[in-house]
Formats: sequence, structure tokens, C-alpha cells
Amino acid sequence: MRCECVPHHSDENGSSTHRCMRIAWVLLAEITQLWSGLTMSSIALFALAGTSLALALHAFVTYPLSLYLLRRWQRAAQVPVKWLRPVPATRHALCLYATEATGLPRPMLDQLRTLRQRYPRLQMLLCADGELPALAEAGEALAACRVEVCATPMVRGKSHAMNLLARRTPADVLVFANAGVALDAQLIDKLEAHFADREIGCVCATLEAAPGDGALLGYRRIDAWIRALESDTGSTVGANGSLFAVRAALYHPAPDHALHDMYVSLMVLCGGHRVVCAGDLRVQPVPAGRGATFRLRRDMAYNALCVHRLMWSMLARLDALTLYKYVSHKLLRWFSGYLVAVALGSVVIGQALSGHFMPAAVLASGVALVWVLGEQLRLPPFAQAFDALSALGGTGLGAAHALLHPR
Repeated sequence: MRCECVPHHSDENGSSTHRCMRIAWVLLAEITQLWSGLTMSSIALFALAGTSLALALHAFVTYPLSLYLLRRWQRAAQVPVKWLRPVPATRHALCLYATEATGLPRPMLDQLRTLRQRYPRLQMLLCADGELPALAEAGEALAACRVEVCATPMVRGKSHAMNLLARRTPADVLVFANAGVALDAQLIDKLEAHFADREIGCVCATLEAAPGDGALLGYRRIDAWIRALESDTGSTVGANGSLFAVRAALYHPAPDHALHDMYVSLMVLCGGHRVVCAGDLRVQPVPAGRGATFRLRRDMAYNALCVHRLMWSMLARLDALTLYKYVSHKLLRWFSGYLVAVALGSVVIGQALSGHFMPAAVLASGVALVWVLGEQLRLPPFAQAFDALSALGGTGLGAAHALLHPR
């Protein structure tokens, strides 16, 4: 008879299970002790912190997940209908907005030349808002591309400039773009593929950040994913101002103080037409420094809240799904910085009231550490965390200014 030695692991497994149970018991005891030391005020503050954090994260986590599930359900429940209505490219007009900040970069002039060769009957218009030294230098190149140029003696804003160009063209589709963005050589073909659907009234490009932009790159990717989900489930909420197109029959001139892309696209949405984000049409905005990015976020939030106050009576009458998108994508984002601040402040105060000063001190020190390592030393990943918090702060500051000092 042969005897085999079989290793027994029961003792090892039993000891591992025993250690896990001891760790779980210690954690449970610590949580129980912490909970027993909480006052009603601390519990209320922790509940407020959890609610605020959940609302702040909703715009970037639970909201896109809900759209993802909705898209899967819609695709399983129905077959999308595509309308085909070919039209010539002569009905398009490209309206460019140039300022001293954007200038007239050489790559853009080359792209205009390419577009002119591909679409000979495409109407091109450019408005120089304020003094633009590069306009004189690029005059010959613009004339060769048959670009109609108009200039304002002083800075009047993008809405004023785009309204001026829209009045000068009889085109059926208006394509609005900033002078600093790259123009796709197949721009008109790609737009027309989307406008073949009769329900679509506005098409915007997907905005992406250049590699190496840190936190902005991650934000752009999330935003592009959300806009794609919104488009697949109906409409996206607002267009990207860098490049978007709208049917001229649906174009409503934006007030001079309003955010042009937001006002025009939301008017299309309120008129019963779809606003979609084109995944095959991608642009990169003109890069800005950290200080300029903060000011840009602040100014955009201020102008966006002004549009919100102006249009809320119409937006409130939208269907439930579109209104849910607007609240999640716009309103909660504008105030997400305050929600994060309320969550952190509630945790710190709640810990202090319950007699646990060490966690509160650690949390407060962590915020200070992010500021020192992220802003002063620019060490990753603290630099990306600080940039994200700075963007939230700029947006929140602009939103608060719009509420306290409405136009």
C-alpha cells in the first residue's frame, strides 16, 4: 500500500480567517466607539456632508451612469430613425470670431485655404472684435480665400460679433467658430451628415484638451463622454462655443451680455429640436495659463447664470428628461465647488464637536498640503488636484457674482 503525504491547509486557512475576523471586529469596535461619541449636531453635519458630496459627484459620476443605463434601455427598446435629405454645400456659412487674444494663427489661414479648395461656394466671414494687429498682416491671405472681413472699433463681445455676421449671410446653416481652433478639412461634410436628421437643429464639436494638460485633460474626457451620452439619449445641454453649427431658421440673436453658444443652442432646444455633440468632429481650444483659466471659468459661469435667469421660464417647460440633464449638467456643476466646501466644512466641524480633533486637523492639513504642493511646487498629482479645485472655485465665484449682482 502506498502512502501519500497531503499538505493540510486547514490550519493556515483557519488562522487567516481568524485574523480577518479580528480586524473586522476591531474596525467595528472603533466605528461603534466613534458613533457613540457623536452628538446630534455631529450626526446632522455628517449627513449634510454626505448629501453635499453626493450632489457634487452626481454631475460627474451618477449622472453619466444614469444616462448610460438609459441609452442601453433605449437601444434595446426601439430602432432609431434616420432621415436622409442631401443638400448642397452652398447653404453653409462659416462665421469666425477673432480677438487680440486668439489672433489669426498661420495654421488657421492654411485651413481656410484648404476649405476654400474643397468647398468653392462656402461663404466665409470673419469679425475682428476690437484692435487686431494681425488682421493687416493676414489681409492678403484672407482675400485669397475670399473671406469677408468686418471689424468693430472696440471690443463688443462675441454675441455682438456673431449676430453681426449672421445678419450678413443668406445661408441656411451657420457655422460659428473661434479663430484659434483647428478647422477640419471635412468640416461641412461631417456637419451635413448630422443635419440629415430633420430633428437636429444644432451640432457642436467635441472639445478636447491637449495631451499634458493634467486635470483639464481628464475633465475634457469626462465631459465628452457625458455629451455623447446626452446626444445618444436625445439632446446635449448647450453647445461648445469653440465650434458649433445651427440652422439659420432656428437662430435667435443672443443678447450682447449673454453667452452666445449657450443662449443660441438652448433656444434651439426650447424650440423642440435636438442639440447633438458630434463625436467625429473634435477641436482643441486655445490654451490659457492657470490664471487665465481661472478668470475664464469665472466669466463663463457669470454669463451662463445670466442666460439661466433669462431663459429659466422656457427651460422649466422642457420634458422631464431634458430638464434632468440641464439641472445635472449645468446647475449642479456651477455650484459643485460650494457643495464640496460644505462637505469638507461639515466633516471638520462635526469631528470637532464630537471631540475628535485629530481627524479634523488631518483633513484641514490635507487641504493646505494640496495648496502648497499643487500651487507652489506643482508636484503631481497635487497639481492636478489643485487645478480641479481651482476650476471649481472659479466657476463658483462667477455663479455667486451672477446671483448677487445680476444684470
